[in-house]
Amino acid sequence: PASGIAYSSLLSMIYQSPETIQTSGLFEYLNSFLFLTVLFIAAQALGYLITVALYRMNKKQKISYIVGFYIIVFVVLPIIDMFISGQISTILLKFLDLSMGISAHNPVIGMFSLLIFSITTTGLTWVLIRNAGVKN
Repeated sequence: PASGIAYSSLLSMIYQSPETIQTSGLFEYLNSFLFLTVLFIAAQALGYLITVALYRMNKKQKISYIVGFYIIVFVVLPIIDMFISGQISTILLKFLDLSMGISAHNPVIGMFSLLIFSITTTGLTWVLIRNAGVKN
């Protein structure tokens, strides 16, 4: 009964074009495992950076940081983007495409970019936590 259900991994949805040849199951599984591992490490590093940054702020700074982020990203940026004919979103999409290797159909570029992002955010976290005092 489940033969009509098509399944594809996140990696194949992002990087596989209709013209590419299907790779072997083991190679695709290992490639997908590595990509997802690096993706989760990057997400964890970003989450830890945000946690440490919020830990170092007082209550007013936390509220202004969180509210300001959402106002800028979801209100100000789309309004500015609308007035300049979508140039900001075009630049962001081109950067994402280039840094993740989507047009090149190469997940290794994406893994490398995510690894560099993880190392950078871990370094920034270390700078923030180096002199952090313990709060009561």
